[in-house]
Amino acid sequence: MHLRAIASAQPDWVVDNPTIAEWSGLTADFIGEKIGVRRRAFLRHDRGGVALARQACERLFNENPALDRSRVGLVVFVTQNPDYKLPHNSALLQDALKLPNHTAAFDINLGCSGYVYALSVAKGMMASEDIAEAIIVTCDPYSKIMDRANRDVIGLFGDAATATWLSSADGGRIGRGDYGTDGAGCQHLIVRSGGAVEPLTHLDGAPRAETATGGKHLHMNGRAIFNFMMSRVPATVDECLRRNALERSDVDYFVFHQASAFLLATLAERMKLPKAKVPVALADRGNTVSSRDRGQDLSGVRLRCRPFLGEQHHQIRKPVMQQNEAIQLIGDAIEKVIQKRVEITVATDLVGDKILDSLDGMVFAMELEILSGRKFPEEIDLVEQGYFKIAKLVEFLSAP
Repeated sequence: MHLRAIASAQPDWVVDNPTIAEWSGLTADFIGEKIGVRRRAFLRHDRGGVALARQACERLFNENPALDRSRVGLVVFVTQNPDYKLPHNSALLQDALKLPNHTAAFDINLGCSGYVYALSVAKGMMASEDIAEAIIVTCDPYSKIMDRANRDVIGLFGDAATATWLSSADGGRIGRGDYGTDGAGCQHLIVRSGGAVEPLTHLDGAPRAETATGGKHLHMNGRAIFNFMMSRVPATVDECLRRNALERSDVDYFVFHQASAFLLATLAERMKLPKAKVPVALADRGNTVSSRDRGQDLSGVRLRCRPFLGEQHHQIRKPVMQQNEAIQLIGDAIEKVIQKRVEITVATDLVGDKILDSLDGMVFAMELEILSGRKFPEEIDLVEQGYFKIAKLVEFLSAP
């Protein structure tokens, strides 16, 4: 099975950093240097994702004459922001492209991790149903759910659509991925209104006041997402490589989700990857969520290893040892961090196997209670130094 080609499209409304600065109060220099975006494109108020996705697909057909519309047996459309609550975008796109009625089509409601999931789902369905040609489409217009004044999101995201051609012809293999879900931190990336819990309207009366204001916009806790990615991504990259019988040295490029320039640079440094192996393609498009752009379609790549990065949620499991042993071991670990300024991962590795069933890779910057009475010095902010701060120790370490 081959990933044959990728085509992309962007809206015609291009917004530069001075405009974003005027909207949000951020400085244009900060957006360009820290976030890594110079300009991004947004859909206009009367344009939807299906129209932009159609542009990407038509470009895919035009640039690849061997791709025959009549042979397309599957369309997978990745979006969290469809044109309508129903019908699904993939059905609208099938009609717009005049694909055969025997084409299977469905949406996947995922964000940053959506492309990887769609790739695996399409691969499995093509194999089980003997489908020759498939198209993965991504278009997640976050411009439809952002507030201009929200400094956490407005400078980061942009709208785009991509279309990826998968073919079962001529052999080939798409490797195995690494997947996971941890929904405990859902509040860190959320749009509260518009679903069943906070509907825009209801049969029993008018919508609540908050539904009409901030609840309809995207909320993002950037620090929590940064902490999640720094802790989870290195381990899941290595697991992805292990499943494909490869080492980091075997990989030409690590094509990560384009979250932000600062995050990608920090991740590369943390994983000790050469910058040349971690492409950054944010400057002229921003973070386009699930969309994979042709600018990231690099030649000579042995393994595209982009593990799940989208669900920024975490938890720590219950202990499996006595309270006194736990206090002593974690107390010693915290002192190692303070004295030697080593990364908190080193400290947590010391205690992880003995105290917890699993630390899921790392203890996060959580507010925990130090049962041993030792207070972590507040002046040592390990987060700002690229480390993770443990402010207190876990209250439930002594729980039955």
